[in-house]
Amino acid sequence: MPLAQLSANHIGAQGGGYEPVFTNAFTIIFVGLEVFGNAGDLLSLNVQSVAFPKETTAVIEVPYRNEVRKFAGKTTFDDLQVQFIDYVDRAAAIVLRRWRKVCYDSQTGSIGRARDYKKRARIEYGARDIASIQNGEYREQELRGVWLSQYDGGDGDYGNDDVVRVSGTLTYDTLIDGRGLV
Repeated sequence: MPLAQLSANHIGAQGGGYEPVFTNAFTIIFVGLEVFGNAGDLLSLNVQSVAFPKETTAVIEVPYRNEVRKFAGKTTFDDLQVQFIDYVDRAAAIVLRRWRKVCYDSQTGSIGRARDYKKRARIEYGARDIASIQNGEYREQELRGVWLSQYDGGDGDYGNDDVVRVSGTLTYDTLIDGRGLV
């Protein structure tokens, strides 16, 4: 369609077209935390916010005479910050502390084995309506080698009646694009 014929009327129009991806339409699913009971499901329901994956490929510069050519170098993935609501009867803090203990046990000072603490996670995001989700109109990214490298137990405040939010840093090895991104 020529640019002159496009207008704001095409965005979110009746009958479809340009439906935005909303920041509050996501799910993060943890795979491999079954050793802690239904911990994967519990954490999925407790998630308040998550930073979506970011990746960076280093640039290698090769000079030649008076010019430079650029090539792709190593790719790295930024850690994800995740915040959870800590419910009394579905305590995210307990699950996160147990997962963290598999990585590092503060009582013994021992570091766990990667095969035990590294898990998988899947982030799904897209439209907010059930029909779009059932039609597969969402995006999916799988994180592999996920582990909890940092834990924050939240804050207490007598002058506030907000909920406690615990948070953590998810470090991961690689990112695999799935549905909607390949």
